[in-house]
Amino acid sequence: MIKDIYFLFDKNNYKVKESLLFLLLRSFISIIPILIIFLFVIEFFKSSISTFNIICLTCGLIINFIVFNVLEHHIYLRFMNLGLDISYGLRLDIGKKLTELYLGFFNENALGEINTIVSEYVSKVEYFVTYTAPFMISSQITVILLTIIFFVLDWRLAICSAIVFPLSYLSFKYSDKISNVVVKDREKSLIKYNSAIVDFVRGINIIKIYNLDLKYFKKFHLATTDFRDKNIENVKATMIPNIFVLFFASISIIILFPVAVYLYITNSISLFKIIFFFIATPTISSAMTDCLFGYIHLKNHVGQGINYINNLMNEKCILENKKDVELNNYDVNFSNVNFSYNHEKTLNNVNFDCEEKTLTALVGPSGSGKTTITNLILRFWDIQEGSIVIGGHDIKEIPLKQLSDLISIVFQDVFLFDSSIMDNIKIAKKDANDDEVIKAAKDAMCHDFIEKLPNGYDTIVGERGSKLSEGEKQRISIARAILKDAPIVILDEATSSLDSENEFLIQKAINKMIKSKTVIMIAHRLYTISSADQIIFLKEGKIVEKGTHKELIDKKGFYYQFWNIQEEVGGWKF
Repeated sequence: MIKDIYFLFDKNNYKVKESLLFLLLRSFISIIPILIIFLFVIEFFKSSISTFNIICLTCGLIINFIVFNVLEHHIYLRFMNLGLDISYGLRLDIGKKLTELYLGFFNENALGEINTIVSEYVSKVEYFVTYTAPFMISSQITVILLTIIFFVLDWRLAICSAIVFPLSYLSFKYSDKISNVVVKDREKSLIKYNSAIVDFVRGINIIKIYNLDLKYFKKFHLATTDFRDKNIENVKATMIPNIFVLFFASISIIILFPVAVYLYITNSISLFKIIFFFIATPTISSAMTDCLFGYIHLKNHVGQGINYINNLMNEKCILENKKDVELNNYDVNFSNVNFSYNHEKTLNNVNFDCEEKTLTALVGPSGSGKTTITNLILRFWDIQEGSIVIGGHDIKEIPLKQLSDLISIVFQDVFLFDSSIMDNIKIAKKDANDDEVIKAAKDAMCHDFIEKLPNGYDTIVGERGSKLSEGEKQRISIARAILKDAPIVILDEATSSLDSENEFLIQKAINKMIKSKTVIMIAHRLYTISSADQIIFLKEGKIVEKGTHKELIDKKGFYYQFWNIQEEVGGWKF
């Protein structure tokens, strides 16, 4: 476990070494009161007590108290800054790591894990470094220093004091063995609990609308109950072993007493040495207890978190070429592409070509692989077999930034950041001026509603764009794509969230945007793709039909059936 935390201090080596020197100084200063009290006792055993010596010893005790507390405050500030630096660095490293991972990592369970790592485990590491680590390390130094002094004074009594160390260690190892399983179970339960909280908050509107009791929100209820039970199990499993750990750490004085009496009676040791041992032993017992408490806290509360952080940081990243490639054109080609997700085959031997400046529509029932194809073009995942080529280069050869610059995308589920409308549109082109943004907004038919907002383009949209309607968010997303002006455009039925009044105008804006582009469009409303250069019909991850609208209608296959169904639905009325 100790080896696992070394990586935390890699970027703060100098600060760590400085802080350890201060802890060493603290341990030396913490021993001085023992020596002063010992000298007090010797003074009282003298036939004539020296007032001067008493005053000097008292002043020494006061000075030591002041110096110790000033140093303690300084150490606290140093370790607080160290803890904040480490947690700050960890959060940045985790954030950077997340941008390098495949989208496939971000499944439902992973989101709960990431949330727990960033919000809880990193905070626990910060707490450990700030509060627990300094006392744990200082206590270790104090135990070592006093043990050395004990052996210098009398090896027999030193052994009596030190015999509890292996007993405490064995108890700790036994406690560690028992807690291993329950602590792992508790941390897994914590991840599920945090994941359930996210789902619960997202579904709170449904709970309120239908007046559902918490117990009907099964996942949240079960996760909360399980987390409570796992915490109780953890306390029960570790309570008795931990009591033994602390008991053995504090019985030195009990073992020491009969041996010291025997040695004194047999004139084998001086009374003053015995007095020193009895004065110092409670300190070494207390330091031992603090040290063991630190290890228990490290193991039970920080250890598993560090394991999860390590596992995340060791996750496989997207391998990319760092040098830009020169593209021959903006064709997109799929050749014998096979892809499986969670051990389920989602694309099976997919072959098609999207020529430059043409529109390719992807059609098919839910789960047929349409979105998977667009995600693979964006390299959200890497395929297991086959190749995806853009402009004559396999997309694995194209640096991720260059690939991102090549493609504009409008998702059906739009994500907006909690910032201004201006900033949300500028995401597509960071160096764009306000006039360019406004022009893109006009082309996307969202300028008018933006101008009606109290702060216009400076209006904060709320988390995930919560202050805007779905149609408004969709239009801002289209404005982004227009502003980016990339040679390849991916559309996930961009007009799906718009009302009939704006749909025609938006379609005109999209037609203007995609002119002279390579366009791949996921189509749900088939009338929007009747003029597509090619339509690909997918079923269960396979291409079952391919052609123009007229060709597929004449074929009277799957596409023809879909078209007729939508025609019937379109003509339905009360």
